[in-house]
Amino acid sequence: MLTGVINHLDMLVGELCPPTSKHLEGDHIYAKSALKMHIYPVLSETAEITCQQAERLTFDGTQYVMTSYHPKDIDTIEVDMKKDNEKERMYVFGCRSMGVSVDNNFYLACVYNVTYPSFASDENMILNAVSHSEMHTVSLGQHGYYLDGELQKEFTNAVFDSAQTLCIGALNDSGTLDSRMFSGEIYSVRIYRGNNLLHEYIPASERGTEGLYDLQTGRFYPRMSAVGTVVEISGRPPIVLNSAGESMKELIIYGNSRGVGDYDSETGKYAIPVTVRGKNIFDKDNADIVELYPNTDGTATASGTTSATRQRSFCMRVSPNTDYTVSVLYSGGVTARVAGYSSYPAAGAQCEFVDRELVSLTPMVNSFTTTGNTNYILCYFSYGRDDASIPEVLEHIQLEYGLTATDYDPYIVSRTVLYTDSPLMEGEFTSESGDIETIVLSQGRNSISVGTQIQPDSITIKYLI
Repeated sequence: MLTGVINHLDMLVGELCPPTSKHLEGDHIYAKSALKMHIYPVLSETAEITCQQAERLTFDGTQYVMTSYHPKDIDTIEVDMKKDNEKERMYVFGCRSMGVSVDNNFYLACVYNVTYPSFASDENMILNAVSHSEMHTVSLGQHGYYLDGELQKEFTNAVFDSAQTLCIGALNDSGTLDSRMFSGEIYSVRIYRGNNLLHEYIPASERGTEGLYDLQTGRFYPRMSAVGTVVEISGRPPIVLNSAGESMKELIIYGNSRGVGDYDSETGKYAIPVTVRGKNIFDKDNADIVELYPNTDGTATASGTTSATRQRSFCMRVSPNTDYTVSVLYSGGVTARVAGYSSYPAAGAQCEFVDRELVSLTPMVNSFTTTGNTNYILCYFSYGRDDASIPEVLEHIQLEYGLTATDYDPYIVSRTVLYTDSPLMEGEFTSESGDIETIVLSQGRNSISVGTQIQPDSITIKYLI
């Protein structure tokens, strides 16, 4: 039985970092090859990890283990393995930086019965048999490549110090996992720094999840499956991401020197509300319907549009110096006018700008750019001939960022709240992982904001496309 204790609040199983670390060590991006991360929940400060040792960890060609280790020049990696002979080529472990020929490469690949090591400028095909029917010990390091203790090739120009995180069972190619993943069995992975054993990963299971346990650090790294594509985006909120309409996989909030999180008296904890809005930011239920009409002379007049059967004016909050497009997909024909205001518009209020009337059948499109003083827009729509057309029109209005109209998406807003025992200070983080059911992403542009008095230093979003 293997045991270890997490000694810092809000750490993730498999990605445990020192309390002073601001970001997860081994942070990585997944794109290109169909991959889906499975990350495990945040545990409390006193949570205990209890791992059961296993003889082997099997990889089926769609699985991998992401460590938190970055190779150095003086390091050597030794792996006990048995490979599957069915795949034409597969990576046993590795990491490299894209955009270079061979420098910053460190990986071991198998091609049928051929082992293919790479270390800086000593990249060579090693023509030695690695039988799939028995276990072999393969060693790759600064001085050369060894198979079952026998030197196969001596390296002379092995200069390597990688910023990439080593992946076992796949190649981490600048944060993208290569799809030619390992198929076979891993019995042990040992990493030496000089003569010192730095890491020793052995097969184990934690709460029914199989993976690798590091005997040197007491950290468990789960075996994860590759299904779908996970993309990561980070920045200071609000941030914008473009998705294909799938779910969010991980949300990480990083603290601030002034403390992020507002006290919630009901729970006795500190709340960090997060709101995600889809590309259509027109909320028909919360946009104010007003008795105003934007005139071409730059003023607004009372027009009784609230009770009219075929026209409405909506007032909405917007951002200054920002591109927007409003469109209506309605077969009955729509006339529209958009005006901007520095404060909430009232009868006689002066506009910052006025877009003249646009008339179109399918669809009506009006693009504009707000000025530096624009905080509100007044959107006037005239449509149809009876009240029956009003609900239909309201269901097809789209207001989005940018100067190009895109396909209509319904208004989507999702919210979740992360709770902490104390405000998040600089260098601290909290997260929510897995399938976050409370978050729904729109196809296209989504904006993510954090509703706390003190804004986080940054947030990181990982979402599936």
